Amino acid sequence: MTVAIFLLSNRCRHLKRIELDQCVQLTALSLKHLSSTKSLEEVIIWNAEAMRTSGLQSCGPSFLRKLVLHCGMLDDRTAAAVAQKFTLLRTFKCPAQLLTDAGMNILLHSGLSLHELDLTPCPLLSDKAFLQSTHGLDTMRSLRLSGRELLTDESVKYIVQNCPMLDTLDISGCTRITDAGLLCLGQGCSSLQSLNCASCPVTCKAMDGISACTLLRVLIADDTRILDYGLSYIGRKCTRLQEFSAKNCSITFNGLRYLVQGCICLETVRAPAAAITAEIEEALPLCRFLSE
Repeated sequence: MTVAIFLLSNRCRHLKRIELDQCVQLTALSLKHLSSTKSLEEVIIWNAEAMRTSGLQSCGPSFLRKLVLHCGMLDDRTAAAVAQKFTLLRTFKCPAQLLTDAGMNILLHSGLSLHELDLTPCPLLSDKAFLQSTHGLDTMRSLRLSGRELLTDESVKYIVQNCPMLDTLDISGCTRITDAGLLCLGQGCSSLQSLNCASCPVTCKAMDGISACTLLRVLIADDTRILDYGLSYIGRKCTRLQEFSAKNCSITFNGLRYLVQGCICLETVRAPAAAITAEIEEALPLCRFLSE
């Protein structure tokens, strides 16, 4: 594998993007050769069992803009090394089971102008990861915080206040985020287009706050506590909605009727089978209705 990467980096001088999958012998030593590929802007690595987080800073030249790793586990020390080397990084995705609040603060205070950040899963992060940070969020457009059980409404409020350009937010599985956190979304994230709040203990009250995001195109609310009248808020204001999911929710035909009457651009709806009637399907014949 080391020889193959060496040959690739020497012969493909204008290479801008590389994606490696099922490279079980890929190591940090192999990746060091990518640093000599001056044109490289994107590196994506899948299923590299031999890869360790200590080698992340070897994944490409210093001016890399996109680094996506579906392997390894990011920790504080490696996060600091990545932030120090890849100063032009705009997209960073990596499993972060070992990342703590201190490491997240390093990323946010490093001066990186990140547009997209996905560290899922990262179970050690809490509100301190954001509340102790004063920089690093103003350029963020996509933020995925899935499965952070220590994260609360305070973090959501801070993100809303400091991410004016945010268009994608994933807080699925954050079981301590409630209606109070989502009620403020429309106040600061007016550009939000995609929201995943699945498995959060939110109710119809949260739908009222979410409906203020009138540009919303995707709303995933599986396993939440929303009822029919919560969908009336979405149907009245989120008229550009294209995808909606409410699996394992207590909604009925009446709730979907509120939705389809206002959201005429819907392309995909996932809901309990009992709620999807012939009348609902006829209202939007081009929409795919998928039952549980």
